[in-house]
Amino acid sequence: MRLGMRAWILIAALVSLPCAAGFRTARATGTEAEKVPPVDPAPCLAAITGNDEDRIMVACGALIDNDKTAKADRLKALIARGEVLARKDQTDRAIADYDAVLQLDPTLADIFNARGELWWKKGDRPKAVSDFAAALKLNPDHPAARAN
Repeated sequence: MRLGMRAWILIAALVSLPCAAGFRTARATGTEAEKVPPVDPAPCLAAITGNDEDRIMVACGALIDNDKTAKADRLKALIARGEVLARKDQTDRAIADYDAVLQLDPTLADIFNARGELWWKKGDRPKAVSDFAAALKLNPDHPAARAN
């Protein structure tokens, strides 16, 4: 019985060896990852221009998820997707997109106001008031933030 168990262990080791070696070889070349072309923002920007909510969700989502996306393009995509999510009553996801926008550019009074309106809708008055105040600090004449 011991000889049988050793044989199984030896067979398992021999079978897994070529697989492990193959994975190492595949990782060793690694130059394919460097040759990935930069992401094309055109489909997302076209969807935004056309105000096509379904295309915004798909095209801009792909743009947002790509690490090679330029900051300006990521901002546009996040704002557009956040607006669509807010219209679809997906408040938490919209707030998350606006959080990401404000991490990239904390000077956007309109986004503070929009996020504040979402917090208000969720019933979180302190966060809403904080966002409205941040919008007014950035732009004291912001009409929507002043009204809120």
